[in-house]
Amino acid sequence: MKSFDDAKQLCTYQILHKLNKTQMRLYRYTVSHLETVYYMTVREFAAKLAVSPSTVMRFCYTLGFDRYDTFKQAIRHTIQTQNTQTLSADINTLVTFLQQANTPSFTEKMEQAVRLLSSAEQLLFAGGGSSGALARYGARCFSNRGKLAVGLEDTCYPAQIYQLSHTVLITLSVSGETEFLIELASRFQQAGCPLLSITGTACSTLAKMSDWNLSYNIEPDTLYGGYNSATQVPALFILEQLAKQLCSTARKH
Repeated sequence: MKSFDDAKQLCTYQILHKLNKTQMRLYRYTVSHLETVYYMTVREFAAKLAVSPSTVMRFCYTLGFDRYDTFKQAIRHTIQTQNTQTLSADINTLVTFLQQANTPSFTEKMEQAVRLLSSAEQLLFAGGGSSGALARYGARCFSNRGKLAVGLEDTCYPAQIYQLSHTVLITLSVSGETEFLIELASRFQQAGCPLLSITGTACSTLAKMSDWNLSYNIEPDTLYGGYNSATQVPALFILEQLAKQLCSTARKH
């Protein structure tokens, strides 16, 4: 029989293959409601799934646990492991970025970007998904500090008919491979508009085609059919620092 240290074994094919229809229903509810099941007694768990307490116990035995309490210890261990892993991964990602942002090379890149933005009469921001929401925030952030900035809602913006030599397009993308954003950036470049990109990697298509790129070395984290869920904190930090430094530079002059 298993101890709580064997919690990960709940998900093996060998275990799932043993479960009958009723036990599979108990299993699906357990893995979807770990914290709820952890605080349930045998009778409460049985009542919730409309089965008998003995059915719950047979379910525990099939999973390899000799007692219901041991089964709950396994659930607690799983919850703690998931929470610890998620927290550590997020913190490590941010710590690594902040260490990178505190280096002379990154500071120099930021200063170069500020010089580019200082020479522009207006700034245009673009992005897709969560990066699109952040692009609109970036436009507001710069506008609040006295720089004319607009967040583009229309990705089919007719760039060619405008004189954009005194405009800078700022694009945001974690992957740097968003097709419509690359096409948008290309249209603006053809119209003579300098391109500054903020991406998760300097090796992406968007980063390579940009006149200036600020990357923060974070891999895309896609869920639910490809939607990105990677943290936007580094991009947010870069935007706010650019706006702050640009405002500081403007005051000096």
